[in-house]
Amino acid sequence: MAGSVRSQEIESCSAVITSAHHIPSRAERWTAGLVCCLLFATVVLSLPFASRQLPVVVAFLPVYLTLVATGDSFTAFLLLVQFRATGSRPLALLSVAYSFTAVLAIAQACAFPGVFAPHGLFGSHQQTAIWIWSLWHAGFPLLIMLYAVGRRTMSDRFEARSAPAVAVVLATGVVLGLGVAAVTFGLHLPTLIQGNDYSGGFHGTWQVVLASAFAGLVVTVILTRLASVLDLWVAVVLLATLLEAALTIMAHQRFSVGWYLSRVFSVATSLMVGLVFVAELSRLYYRFVRLATVDALTGLANRRTFDERIDEERRASARTGEPFALLMIDVDDFKGYNDTYGHVAGDAALRAIADAIASVVHRPRDLVARYGGEEFAVVLSGTGLDAAMVVAERVRAEIAACRIPHRASRAAAVVTISLGAAATEAGDSGGRSLVERADAALYAAKTAGRNRVSAGVPAIMPSSA
Repeated sequence: MAGSVRSQEIESCSAVITSAHHIPSRAERWTAGLVCCLLFATVVLSLPFASRQLPVVVAFLPVYLTLVATGDSFTAFLLLVQFRATGSRPLALLSVAYSFTAVLAIAQACAFPGVFAPHGLFGSHQQTAIWIWSLWHAGFPLLIMLYAVGRRTMSDRFEARSAPAVAVVLATGVVLGLGVAAVTFGLHLPTLIQGNDYSGGFHGTWQVVLASAFAGLVVTVILTRLASVLDLWVAVVLLATLLEAALTIMAHQRFSVGWYLSRVFSVATSLMVGLVFVAELSRLYYRFVRLATVDALTGLANRRTFDERIDEERRASARTGEPFALLMIDVDDFKGYNDTYGHVAGDAALRAIADAIASVVHRPRDLVARYGGEEFAVVLSGTGLDAAMVVAERVRAEIAACRIPHRASRAAAVVTISLGAAATEAGDSGGRSLVERADAALYAAKTAGRNRVSAGVPAIMPSSA
């Protein structure tokens, strides 16, 4: 049963490797809903002032476009990493969308008057920057729709992808972005802006931009049903993209309240999915750390953690001369308990025993571990043999006080434990010899009739002096 619990936890961690398989909790849905409400409220409250002109902040555009390009590149990178780890093709499509926008953010920085050159770089003209913005904000939702379609139609087989497959995904997004940039730089496209005012000419494209963002949002919600954390936040990003486009259009001119605010929205959309992935990876890291250090059934430290702590205490004892003690614990006639009550009841009994031991041993430096099967171990830092015997007796009494019925026991009518105690003294080498002595003391306790504590004789080694 313990093995199945551990297998379930490993499968849970595997599911988190791609956020497409992590079902959002109620708290996560509420958080996304509050973000949507905040975005809506910001737009509504700013509408009366959207077209009000503000001072031209020269540093704003380089900072804004750098943040967007960096955020989108970071998100595309995280998506590529997870695509390579899992082989999830929808993640590849989403990575294409973000690498596409990262390239266009860089292209707009090159084309925008005053960022790198008074009239832009690479032969750009007055209409280049606004056309890049329009194609960027119309193309991104369309690429997200491909992700939504992929979520509905493509099977997610957890199968690692090769580096060439990852390179193809990255190249696709970059080439799409470069292709759009080449068109806007190379062609004299229709006029959308006069100076900083786009209130007249911009009406030729705003319908397409808004329709694309709205369609992307609707299709994503319908096809994905917001079934995962990633789906949920992609929908929030599309809503923010729609509101950003609407706010930009209603601002009528560059460097107005709405124009500045919509650029803040753009930074948020570039970072949002990346931050979600960082949060998911942090959760994954926490779960893997627990798998590496904690016993899945009892919640105590596992054998690996026990071995590391014994080694730490041995080195600390050699350095400071302070002793430390070890208790080895075995549940009496536990095979008979499983045969009589079943393995489910046996697992419940082990959890109760673990809790009881932990309730007695609670100093910060002490460690309670599951040593294996029905065996437990307790490392008592800075403790001599006499004090360890006192703790061992308290643990034994605490288990007996739980009154867990055990009619197959040869020691009592309830579940009991046998304990072996051993401790180092000045100059003791500790480590494996201490484990062996505690284990020998445990064997002596079981041979003497079980449900008792036995002490191992300290092994004194010559001091370093």
